[in-house]
Amino acid sequence: KDFYIKSKLPTPEYMLVPISLIPDDIIKDYNLHNKVDKRGYVLAEIIGAMYGLPQAGRIAYDDLKTYLAKADYVPTGLTPGLFKHKTRPIQFILVVDDFGIKYVSEDDLSHLLKHLRHKYDVTVGDGSLFCGVHLDWNYNSNPRKVKLAMHNYCQKGL
Repeated sequence: KDFYIKSKLPTPEYMLVPISLIPDDIIKDYNLHNKVDKRGYVLAEIIGAMYGLPQAGRIAYDDLKTYLAKADYVPTGLTPGLFKHKTRPIQFILVVDDFGIKYVSEDDLSHLLKHLRHKYDVTVGDGSLFCGVHLDWNYNSNPRKVKLAMHNYCQKGL
């Protein structure tokens, strides 16, 4: 859930923030009234990746790739964001900050989650929602099937 913001920028970035957008308690805690320019802006130093920063996705991905390699997870080389373990039968895809995981055993899943949780806050769902798409899995049919749906998508668009 906080994948982007766990990564550090290689060099700091700077941003002007209107003082009117900063909550009063933050202004007081950091004595920002003394740091406001004539136009009503405060200069902020950004040292960590954040949502909306153009390079944040790439920085977070590179950071994750380096971190995963420590536990033998590597990109497949075929599809951007698709990773596999060197010896375990587990694969996962990363889309922004959502992971879709295909695994055979609970032990393989636990191995991945344990490693991820050393650095990231990880929540695990039941596999019924990925990137806003509802998934209805049927493992008992032959062949196995999954139905994809985006409930109420058309109504919201109208």
